[in-house]
Amino acid sequence: MLGASSLGVVALRPKTAEITVRYHSVPADAQTAFEAAAAIWEGQFVSSTETIIDVTWAPLDESTLANVRARGATKDDDQDAKLPLAGVFYPSALANAIRGFRLDTESDMVILVSPDEDWYYGTDGMPGPNQFDLVTVALHEIGQGLGFSSRIGLIDGKVVVRGSMLSIYDTFLANSSGLMLSTLLAQDGGKLANAISVGDVYFAGANARTAAGKSPKIYTPLEWDAGSSLSHLDPAEYGVPDPNSLLTPFAYKGWASHDPGPIALAMMRDMGWTIGGLGTPARLSVARIPASVLGGGQRTVDVIVTVRDPIGVPVTSDNTTYITLDSYGSRANFKGGGCNGEISYSKVVSSGKAVFRQCFLDGYGWSWFRVTADGLAPGTSNAMLYARTMSTVAMTARDP
Repeated sequence: MLGASSLGVVALRPKTAEITVRYHSVPADAQTAFEAAAAIWEGQFVSSTETIIDVTWAPLDESTLANVRARGATKDDDQDAKLPLAGVFYPSALANAIRGFRLDTESDMVILVSPDEDWYYGTDGMPGPNQFDLVTVALHEIGQGLGFSSRIGLIDGKVVVRGSMLSIYDTFLANSSGLMLSTLLAQDGGKLANAISVGDVYFAGANARTAAGKSPKIYTPLEWDAGSSLSHLDPAEYGVPDPNSLLTPFAYKGWASHDPGPIALAMMRDMGWTIGGLGTPARLSVARIPASVLGGGQRTVDVIVTVRDPIGVPVTSDNTTYITLDSYGSRANFKGGGCNGEISYSKVVSSGKAVFRQCFLDGYGWSWFRVTADGLAPGTSNAMLYARTMSTVAMTARDP
């Protein structure tokens, strides 16, 4: 579920999966946005089986933009012997991908979208300041339907498990001491309830740890939030405009993210999805971006652009990618930008990265650099990254 509480579009990766979206009372413009979101996901994971999504335009409570309900499968069924773990709920899209065929034509997930919002239906990631970007919301809900969903809940401080069955996602949740929540569930429900209530929950998959540099923190607010708690990345660590913000629980007017982000894709790999393009250049990440200083001053900093594969692992063998940096635009007081230590703003990547020295943005508000790439390995995306300056706050790691 995504609640109402950026800029960035990446080129489509080659299609390695098939997603069919079936619409119910959905306006044509909104269908275009959903098709764009489906096309982005079709280039992220690999599956020989079709994923079917039903989307309905339906009134929701005022704090909810959209929500999703995923159908599931278990190894305990005779036809799902190929699933790795018994007694665990797998989203049917993942079960189909693992088994290599579909059992029926029922939808794998049902997404409800509120018609009562000022939606931006464009696919360029440039919503107006008072609009919610529908491609972003659609991407988020599809991601949850593909597996980002916990079946653990709290009622009056006590742990409950929907259908008495953990999801494959739940099997990777742990506290900061490394104790798996599934173990705590079996041994000490009180400690499990405490871990959830104090926000001590992490995703302990090996690929996720590699992508994040540690076990990524999971959203567990002090007050239990059904549909959001435990089923999202923590916005305090990965919120807008972090490159992994898409799978946090909130959306914001005027913000867009059209990339699942390396941590989410790594989590999918841990859950059993095959991710396309591993070991080949697929994204750019910016290690540091300068903030402006109000009153006309400038703060300079080196901008380090790294070439990474889809789950964030640096690709050091590519020396044919050309990186171009330019100060792109603004929605506020933007005077310009540049790099005092550079003559050329186009560089070939060496050892997996390119460094632009003594760079600055002159202005404040929504102003940004754009970083584009030419010569990425065949079949990978040319990522576009934006850095924004808000007052004098330093910007770091902006990869939409």
